[in-house]
Amino acid sequence: MWEGQPVDGLCVAEPKRQIKVCRKLRGKQKAETQLHELAHAACFSSSEPWVTTFAASGAALCYLAGVGHVRRGGDRAAGAAVIRQVLFHCLQLARTDLDNAELLQDWADDLTRCLTRLGWATFTK
Repeated sequence: MWEGQPVDGLCVAEPKRQIKVCRKLRGKQKAETQLHELAHAACFSSSEPWVTTFAASGAALCYLAGVGHVRRGGDRAAGAAVIRQVLFHCLQLARTDLDNAELLQDWADDLTRCLTRLGWATFTK
């Protein structure tokens, strides 16, 4: 609970940066919460509305492209290629104050590594 409201995830900054996501979450909601907390951990923006919009858009676009949090199976390498591009373009649209494609790609790469470790991959039919 945070300020009387249930919390799906949390980013803890001290003593070391880590994210926590409610174990009861599944599918798209879990994926969106993971991306949301990773964006906080990466300090892309301190604005809660910005992080919420970025995470919702990034997760939705990944799911539309056939990639997201999977419990078993899936192709991690193929998923990583899609995640990397989706997040790069989301960051490019969201962070218009940064005219540095290399930095944005580095951020997208870091997020991609984290998300694949958390179980993101292509969906299997």
